[in-house]
Amino acid sequence: MQAIWIALGGNAVFLVVVAFLGRKLIAHWLDKDLDSFKQRIAQAGSLELEKTRAALQIATNEHSIILAKLQEKRAEVVGDIYDHIASGVQALESYLRPLQLVGEANRDAKAALARGSLIAALEFYDRKQIWLTVECARVAGKFMEELRETFNTYDIFRQSAVGGDEKAKREENKQWMAAWDRITKEVAETRRELELEMRKLIDPASADTGQIVK
Repeated sequence: MQAIWIALGGNAVFLVVVAFLGRKLIAHWLDKDLDSFKQRIAQAGSLELEKTRAALQIATNEHSIILAKLQEKRAEVVGDIYDHIASGVQALESYLRPLQLVGEANRDAKAALARGSLIAALEFYDRKQIWLTVECARVAGKFMEELRETFNTYDIFRQSAVGGDEKAKREENKQWMAAWDRITKEVAETRRELELEMRKLIDPASADTGQIVK
């Protein structure tokens, strides 16, 4: 045995065997640690991914809530603007209606009511128009300008005809009919356009599908 041991190199062979077995053992431990490390990394990554997804979902929900509240507020403001405008239109129509019924307020009172209602509508619109889209604000401004111009143009002739001659009264009647014709045709058309734009703001879903309620 000693001869064989010496023939094989003695201590040198022993060291080689030990070194070989040592490398194998170290490689085994390293592979084991690497697998464990990979598992920990995968678990940590999955956890962080779930945390990120949860945070994104929370942010999405919060964003949706904010948008819903803003849309609710916009719908409220649009309704208030239209309410003010409608009050001005009703007062103006009552003032300009050709058939004035017995028992109604006199025309001076109706003129004062129409003037006050239109001013209130203009002032409210000016404060709240930021809630409207550019197009809706444009149409609303156009509509209110038509109302204002219709009122002012006729009211000047009405006041001029007070105590005037027959010619002035005939001109006043002519302007009266022209104002009524305008408010029932040209101004009415702009009002329909405004209502359409406002409905788009109140119910964007119907605007997207083209199903606007008329």
